Amino acid sequence: MFATAFLSCALSFVAPAAPPFQGVAAQDDFTSKSASGITVRYDKSIEIATADLDALLASLRVSREIARAGLGITLPFDPVVTVRRRKQPKGAYYTDGDDKIFFDFPNENFVTRLQLGDERIVRYALPCYLQIWLYRSLTSMGGLDPRILESINGYAMYLFKKEIERTTPGAKAPEIPEGGGNCWLQLETFYPGTTSFILNNLASMKVPAHLLGQTLREVAVAATDDPKIAELFDLISPPEPLLGAAELEPSPPLVAASALRTGRLGLFNGVPLLDAAGEPLPASERMNEFEKLFLMSITIAPDNRIRREPPALRDLDIWRLYFEYRPRVLRARDNFDYYLVLREFFGRFQDRAMGLMPSPALPVPPGTPYWSSITGLKFARIGDKIYVARVSPGSEPEKAGVKPGLEVVAVDGRPAVRVVELLAAFARQFDSCPSYQRSAIFALDGLLTGAQGTVCKLELRDPAAPPQKNAKGELAPAPLLVLELARGLPPDQKAPPPTVEFTARPDQIGVMKIHQFGGDSLQRFAQAIEEANQAGLKGIVIDLRGNEGMSLIDTRQRTSSAMLGRLLPVNSEKLVIGSAVRRSPEEFDKKISNEIVIERTPGANPFTGRLAVVVDGWTGGESEWFVLGFQLAKLGLVVGQTTAGSVTAPKAFEAKHQSLTASRVDISFPSASVFWPDGSPLQTVGIKPQVALEPEVADLAAGRDTLVEKAAALLLQSP
Repeated sequence: MFATAFLSCALSFVAPAAPPFQGVAAQDDFTSKSASGITVRYDKSIEIATADLDALLASLRVSREIARAGLGITLPFDPVVTVRRRKQPKGAYYTDGDDKIFFDFPNENFVTRLQLGDERIVRYALPCYLQIWLYRSLTSMGGLDPRILESINGYAMYLFKKEIERTTPGAKAPEIPEGGGNCWLQLETFYPGTTSFILNNLASMKVPAHLLGQTLREVAVAATDDPKIAELFDLISPPEPLLGAAELEPSPPLVAASALRTGRLGLFNGVPLLDAAGEPLPASERMNEFEKLFLMSITIAPDNRIRREPPALRDLDIWRLYFEYRPRVLRARDNFDYYLVLREFFGRFQDRAMGLMPSPALPVPPGTPYWSSITGLKFARIGDKIYVARVSPGSEPEKAGVKPGLEVVAVDGRPAVRVVELLAAFARQFDSCPSYQRSAIFALDGLLTGAQGTVCKLELRDPAAPPQKNAKGELAPAPLLVLELARGLPPDQKAPPPTVEFTARPDQIGVMKIHQFGGDSLQRFAQAIEEANQAGLKGIVIDLRGNEGMSLIDTRQRTSSAMLGRLLPVNSEKLVIGSAVRRSPEEFDKKISNEIVIERTPGANPFTGRLAVVVDGWTGGESEWFVLGFQLAKLGLVVGQTTAGSVTAPKAFEAKHQSLTASRVDISFPSASVFWPDGSPLQTVGIKPQVALEPEVADLAAGRDTLVEKAAALLLQSP
């Protein structure tokens, strides 16, 4: 059915007699032309040839036909497309009012030398159509998984290219859509017509954004009578909602007795999210503030790969990003919904230095989870299983019989791995998490998270226990250890650990743990190197795990650079280890780049033995700067897991520009980002170790640190 409808449309494009157009009419500084319910308005200063204008209208009609015939989506409006020049790099304005202007082109290059059914136009028109259609079906905006819209758009583009292949001689077959688009393709392959049925159903429903993935699964299973079909949707949304399923109507405005209150939504495991009390913000106020922070975001965020046409930053299509979030800000149904959308917007930049931060009016940023967990436990992921890594002496878990090396099978009835993956997805969507590895290790720390005062049900198994025979005489895994432990806040730490701790092992390997940079860390570092030299140690393992390196990054000499300077051999020359990139406020794609240089510390005695650095997904900021220089200077081995990929520096706070008065929140922005000498990024990528290592279950059970032990063994084996 789709092929026939599309073919008739396509034939009408190439037929000698063009479809009748309404007359061209002048409106202010714009000229407009319409056909088949679609209008193009263009700035009089832009010259558009008649053939290009007709091709543009036809391409927009093709896009609408793909949505209608291929996906069963009928648009409830007549689209109006505006073509105009803009000085601002975003180049997109969206309204959904009486004028129904739904997108602009970033520049006039999109309306010259066009073909009928031009892919450039279809590629931008399709998500515009789909987005307006989707948002009208949602009752809230917070928690919408962006992969859902992308998946529908990806499948629609596949249908478009498939039809081009069928109707155009010599056209090559389209590639199978990757990621989410493949979800819908597989669904249609197994159950033809189901996609249109699901999307039509959705148009008649009112669904909270955070429950959209769950709703799609439920409708698909009901339509196909196949429970396994729900697994297809794991490609486009988590198997469980990241936010709590309960969705209540907005409560009446409250007079704020305090700055924050518990929001109406919680995380999937009951963790409350904090909301700002008080009168709801008018949509106009939200929009004004979003415009301000959007422009600041795209003009400040440092990047080494900025593209002007179409404008792109950090692999984000700026035009599409604005088009995606502006209507979500406008349609947010209350303050809490709005704050969640803001957190998601900043999360797309994958930068810890970019996001909501405390203000005098709101000492905790709205939408922040109120974490509560079981104290005294640390976990490690090995393959697809979770294990207890450490148990604090005297803690409640230790008293209950929890020991290192036990496998964590389930938490509150959910498989432990699923809990980790859901928490990691939450961090990526709402918490400006810079990378997958950073979100994964964050999730391990929050594995037992829940609402304060609730009881956590833990199911554990000893992997070393031999199988036992069940009542039927069959071998079965050892029985589970099932515990219930009360969640609570961790006790206040009596005193922070020293900035640097150093111990010498009997095998003549020293272990230096750098907890943080700054303070007296350089002095302690130098003292440890001197002690190691005097003791004639064969090697030092420098442990940077868990060190987020929160110092500001700039081109001045940092503590990490000074430490590296003490490790460089005598007569070493200056070494460029990368560049710190900033943005020029005058031009969108103008960058200011300063070399990051390390040089030997005069008079310092370098360590005479061998060196290794141990890292994990927490290792970020100045710690990554240290690892970068350590690796490029070839001072030794980097061992462990890929670092956090979190190396931008927050800019000095300016209340005039970074305070949202109506929203009562402050905004943090990055000022500089670190790149490898060849210009490739560290942000979101991290540094891969030369020797990739994971903990081992036997070592956990025995209280041994796998990474330190293996790093020490490598140093002892080195010539």
